[in-house]
Amino acid sequence: MFEVLDQYPDYKLIITYPNADTHGRHLLNIIDEYHSINEDRVFVASSLGQLRYLSLMKHCSAVIGNSSSGLIEAPSFNVPTVNIGNRQKGRVAGDTVLHTDETVRGIAEGIKKATSNEFIERCRRSINPYGFGDASDKIASVLSTIDLNNLICKSFYDLEVLSK
Repeated sequence: MFEVLDQYPDYKLIITYPNADTHGRHLLNIIDEYHSINEDRVFVASSLGQLRYLSLMKHCSAVIGNSSSGLIEAPSFNVPTVNIGNRQKGRVAGDTVLHTDETVRGIAEGIKKATSNEFIERCRRSINPYGFGDASDKIASVLSTIDLNNLICKSFYDLEVLSK
């Protein structure tokens, strides 16, 4: 991935550390080394927190990696995602998501397409398949129409305790 990102020297990169997954420590070392070579254009954070992360997302050109955030949050901001590898296999992905393999060629093709005017326009018209962030309001609205006192509840019967 970093080999491909080197082909975009005019882009600023923000890299967040991975979760505590297998080989996570090794990835931290690779990220830190890449940062030390590219300090002028690469910012690294262990975590940005939810508010900063989402605020940043609405201003970024693309999300690149294998995080679920690229499939779930990025589409809400109409931001292209280059999803690398099969870590998110089986999850619903919207029109803003491009799936690539882990090869330099695959990642390069994904980033090239994600940053193309045609794909950016497609993303602008896209709808997040995960909704609009209003699920809790919808659930509360439905629950407020149900009389919980009249629900059929399962009856329980106590067994007699036999004494000797």
